[in-house]
Amino acid sequence: MKMIFLIIFILANYLTSATISGYIKDERTGEPLPFSSVFVEGTDINTMANEKAYYIIHLKAGQYTIRFSRGSYTDSFVNITLSERSNQQINAALKAKIGEIRETVVYKKKDDKTQVNISREILSPNELRDQPQMIEPDLFRSLQVIPGVTAVSDFSSGLYVRGGTPDQNLVLLDGIEIYNVSHLFGVFSTFNMDAIQDVEFLKGGFPAEFGSRTSSVLNVLNKEGNKKEFHGDASLSLIASSLSLEGPIPTGSFLVSGRRTYLDFLTALMQDKLPYYFYDLNGKITSQLGRNDKIRVSGYYGDDHLTYEFLTSEMDWRFGNIVGSAAWDHLYNPQVLSTLSLCASKYKSDILVGSDFVIDNGVKDLTGRLDFEYFPRNNLSFKAGSWLKWNSFYFNEKFQETDYVAYEDTSYYTGMYLQNKYQYADKWILETGGRLDYFTSGKYLKPSPRIGAKYFLSPFMAIKGAWGLYYQFLHVVNPTSGRQGYFSMLDYWFPIDESVKPMCAYHYITGLEWKRFIEHDWELEAYFKDMKNVVEFNDRVEDPQELADFFYHGTGYSYGVELSAEKLNIGRLSYKVSTALSWTTKKLNDFNDEKRFYPRHDKRFNFDFTGDYQLGKKWVASAAFKFATGQPYTRSLGYYYQEIPDDEFEMVIPGDMYGGRLPIYHRLDVGFSKAFKWKGIDFKAHIQVLNVYNHKNVMDIFYNFDTNPPTKEEFTMLPFLPSAGIRAEF
Repeated sequence: MKMIFLIIFILANYLTSATISGYIKDERTGEPLPFSSVFVEGTDINTMANEKAYYIIHLKAGQYTIRFSRGSYTDSFVNITLSERSNQQINAALKAKIGEIRETVVYKKKDDKTQVNISREILSPNELRDQPQMIEPDLFRSLQVIPGVTAVSDFSSGLYVRGGTPDQNLVLLDGIEIYNVSHLFGVFSTFNMDAIQDVEFLKGGFPAEFGSRTSSVLNVLNKEGNKKEFHGDASLSLIASSLSLEGPIPTGSFLVSGRRTYLDFLTALMQDKLPYYFYDLNGKITSQLGRNDKIRVSGYYGDDHLTYEFLTSEMDWRFGNIVGSAAWDHLYNPQVLSTLSLCASKYKSDILVGSDFVIDNGVKDLTGRLDFEYFPRNNLSFKAGSWLKWNSFYFNEKFQETDYVAYEDTSYYTGMYLQNKYQYADKWILETGGRLDYFTSGKYLKPSPRIGAKYFLSPFMAIKGAWGLYYQFLHVVNPTSGRQGYFSMLDYWFPIDESVKPMCAYHYITGLEWKRFIEHDWELEAYFKDMKNVVEFNDRVEDPQELADFFYHGTGYSYGVELSAEKLNIGRLSYKVSTALSWTTKKLNDFNDEKRFYPRHDKRFNFDFTGDYQLGKKWVASAAFKFATGQPYTRSLGYYYQEIPDDEFEMVIPGDMYGGRLPIYHRLDVGFSKAFKWKGIDFKAHIQVLNVYNHKNVMDIFYNFDTNPPTKEEFTMLPFLPSAGIRAEF
């Protein structure tokens, strides 16, 4: 009898319920605003729009006021009247705050009432652009101030996330996997800030929809383009310029954005030529085909070019990415949404020395994917999908038409995932899911369960946690890894096979978030990452018989505590302070006497401060300060001379592998920007100074054999470095 009454209650609730749904857009441009928040005033009902800016809320018949909210935008309110079983579509338009002094609380990052949000950051390019940068605004360098993320040097934009290495990060651009994410030898990343709409960064514990990497996920969404009027952005800095054009087309919009460095021209004028440049292009077209269908086509092309004299020949080196995707979003009804996408990605690196010696390597990727989202109730949602990926990997080394190395391999990667989110009694949020991966090279079939949960102790305080199993079937070989892998353009991707087991990592994460405490939002997280089947390239291999012989094999783990406090966005001052205490170790067979060691990217303590102060409606001052304990390096205990017939050469006696620590690192960067209008065009000029007090941060300690006797010297990183630039919108 109780079951009958329960069924009747559920059916009655379903038959009398109604829905409101729609998309949230920018009022001026018509572009979607992903991850915006939606509230039903006077109730506890709220939700967050997905990455397509779509939302849905189930309500009973009646009158309601709906509030739409997003950081740096003015809230929008809509009054509605719902009848039983009605489905109303409400597309909200939010107005951007421009040149206003902050007077109200704005939650920039996320709506914690509907998401577990474990190790998750939602960022906008405007937030990132205002931070002091190294000459050019750069996404990856902005991410390096997040607790749990480190870099090996000032010259590297690589992300080392909670003990992981850059190849363990899944990097997506509009759903397309990017295999090499650097320009200028790793100084800058691939992404053009002028083309970015939103960034989702997951440091760990990520849900089942993401896989194939064991460390983190960076999900970058490009702009769709202004749907209401033609618009342009142009920027000029000391080393690069960029131009973005966007505007409406029939049923949709377009975006084209490009940038190029001109170091080659500037250094030629100074008669000290640096024969290097890079350029990249982003493009996107969207078309709304009726009320329920949308087509998105996007692409990216990037190219780095270096030429220089090598011995008696000229070396010509080109490397870069070319990617593209087409996606179809279909709304079956307000509760069911699907996305069908086809993606292609290629990374290539070609080196030509003279006309005789050639090295080329790369990876190709073709992927088809189908995803569904289902929203049956306010407190229950599902997401499921499947994919098929084809990869081709190649590495060739040729001299005078003779192949010395000719490697090529192909593999298929397929699988499926299912995840759901359930909210219970306004106290619990539970996210569960799993994925099943199949990789043809080695015929590996691997299940990966995931779970995350949040419990609200009060309206402003919650505890949360996550656990998951993650697999990786691809790795990177870098011949400069012995020098800490400084040059990411030398990355060689390869798939595992029967002799190399897939790397796996168990993520254990717990945390506490406390909102509006002492005018700050606080977040504390502790994590433990257990890594199995870790591999490191063995550059001393002799007589290899199979792929496994090229690598050291072992285990690793990383654990730590991270704390951040972000001042509520009130008034003129806004800042964020974060600190992290962490440990990362590895143990590899036949390496370092099989003793555990701290890898190069292990930093015991990190402290970061970023902030800005609005000096007025037009002026903004910003600052960033970083403090970190020294990272490991291998000490040089001494040297000797090795004699060979008719000559001799120097040999260094190394100490324990990464047994030493470099000196403490600290650096202060400041910047000032001013917005102004001239001849009807909006401008924003900036002046920035890196390393204000010119601290000599040490990157390496080595023997200089050009002195007599040889002396130990320090190689330092960025000195005092001023820069300036200007940006125009028309």
